[in-house]
Amino acid sequence: MLCAFLDRVQPRPGRRPDRRAGAGAAARRAGRDRPEPSTAEPRYSAMTRNGQDDSSLPTIVVVNDDPALRHALRFALGVEGFAVRTFARGEEALHAPDLPDLACVVAEATLADMSGLDLVGRLRRGRARLPAVLITSNPSLRLRRDAADAGVPLIEQPLRGDSVVNGVLALLTGRGEAEPRAHRHKA
Repeated sequence: MLCAFLDRVQPRPGRRPDRRAGAGAAARRAGRDRPEPSTAEPRYSAMTRNGQDDSSLPTIVVVNDDPALRHALRFALGVEGFAVRTFARGEEALHAPDLPDLACVVAEATLADMSGLDLVGRLRRGRARLPAVLITSNPSLRLRRDAADAGVPLIEQPLRGDSVVNGVLALLTGRGEAEPRAHRHKA
C-alpha cells in the first residue's frame, strides 16, 4: 500500500504518476486549483490502539520542500507509531516549539534555506547523538563523505517501499549510524 502511495507522489523514472486516484483528481478535471498548504504543518501524533492520543510517542521531524513527500512520510511514520512534525524549511524546524522530545530528523539534503547537514548540525547542539537521515537524489561524493563524517545515512530518491521508515527504525534501535565518526571509539 505504501509503495503505491509513494508511486503516486514520487513516480519511479519512466513511469507516469497515477493521477486518477485521490481527492484532487475531480478538482483537476474541473480545472480548480487547490490552495497551497501552509509550510509549517500541525503536529500529527499516532493514536494508541484504544483511540487515545499518546503524547509520549517519539517525535520525528520531517523537513522537505515537497508537500506530497512530507505527507507520505508523515503517514508512513505515523503508521509505525511515531508522532510526526513536518516543515518545508529548516528555519521553521529550528524555531519550532516543543522539539526537546525530538527522537529523529528526516531531512532533504538540499533545502531552500540551508543544507540538510547544516540543519542536523544545528539541531544536534546540545543533543550530540540525535539520529538523522538525509534524503537526496544523485548525491555527490562530497555529500556522501560529509554525511558519513556526521554519522548521517543517506537515502536516495526515488524512495523505494519503506526505505525511510526502515532507516529511522534502524537508527532508533541502534542498528544504524547516528554518531559522527570523530566521536566514535575504536574497539
